[in-house]
Amino acid sequence: MSDAIVLGTVVVSRKTAADGKLVLPASVAIALESLGEALRVRVGDQPVAARVTHITCAKTCGGADSEHRHWFLQGDAFRTLIVDAAYELTLHEGSVVCTIVSGEGAPSRVGE
Repeated sequence: MSDAIVLGTVVVSRKTAADGKLVLPASVAIALESLGEALRVRVGDQPVAARVTHITCAKTCGGADSEHRHWFLQGDAFRTLIVDAAYELTLHEGSVVCTIVSGEGAPSRVGE
């Protein structure tokens, strides 16, 4: 995947995995949201149905000073992701690709 653009690395939260939600940084979510209907997602080599969603949270969340949003990539396929594992999100040939990079099931790296 040499021509892939790395969007970031996310860790699967135990709080959202059962809901099929992968927590996204706002910058990544907004960029993906701008793709609209063109958003295509793959987990490994498998195409999956997914969409960018958010919830608006009150000031009391985590000591925040103002209302803010929590962003997610949501789809049923994300229910099978491994909690606490890190996944790299890349943009490759018009698709967002979610690849495990650490945790159970991650490929071993030479020298580890």
